[in-house]
Amino acid sequence: MRSDHFKEIDGVKRITLANACDLDFLNNLRSPDSYSVSPAYYLMTGRRGLWRYSRESENILFCIHPNQDGVILLFNPARSDSIVHHFLENPILASWPARICRVDQPDHYPWQQLEEDILDWRFPVCILDTGQVSALAGSKFADLRNQFNRGFKQGFSLFPYAPELKGKVSDLIGAWKEPECQEPYRELLEIIESCSDRNQGVIAMDGGKAIGFVHFETPLQNDNPANSLSLICAPGYRGLEEFMMVVICKRLRAQGIKRLNIGGSESQGLHRFKMKFNPVQIPLVTLAAFHGGFARAGI
Repeated sequence: MRSDHFKEIDGVKRITLANACDLDFLNNLRSPDSYSVSPAYYLMTGRRGLWRYSRESENILFCIHPNQDGVILLFNPARSDSIVHHFLENPILASWPARICRVDQPDHYPWQQLEEDILDWRFPVCILDTGQVSALAGSKFADLRNQFNRGFKQGFSLFPYAPELKGKVSDLIGAWKEPECQEPYRELLEIIESCSDRNQGVIAMDGGKAIGFVHFETPLQNDNPANSLSLICAPGYRGLEEFMMVVICKRLRAQGIKRLNIGGSESQGLHRFKMKFNPVQIPLVTLAAFHGGFARAGI
């Protein structure tokens, strides 16, 4: 199975940071799960290879699974049946197991639902109300309020991400994650630098050392959520994670952005952390698709 054969499919174009503007069609779409219309999300998830398939006026995206060789992930942000059908009919895809991802309406498709145990929607997507998180009022925010105050009292210095600070953030990533798990976070730094019109980062410093980093992608319209694809904190700084996320919510709220999507989770522990922010939850699923499109499903 060779991904260079994808270029032989009519309507397929490889997407990289150099031509990320080919993801601009996402700007015209809306979804309860704003990661599904996030250029940064697709660039990060598709770091091993990302393609757009276009037919008439419709588009879908597909990429090599970031954690499993020989599997493609298919994303259908506009929920178009016909383009998925035509794409999966192509014989070049016959040897590639495909997964339709980030599906919020599984009954919309004829395929079997899979148990997702690897990717970031294993647990529900979490959407934060930036006003509520900024205020930290009431008993439901008691734990978060305590952790924020703990972080605030330690007097961390916060700086906007800039290319000259990449080395410090890279050191933080290297200390935070084992080598085989660092790639997506290093890719995110490249995305911030290449797509800086919407992607920003904030760094927490302790002296000359980076101890925390959070990414956020601003929406084109303020009634859409912002997206945060990463929050990284060095161990030993209690309250830092909560402090940084609350600060980001305050900044977004001041810009008129009312919601922040912090994504789903791969683990119960990460999901438990995100629940501190009292989010709206959106469950998503993965479906097993196959060569032959709807015809093989009896439709």
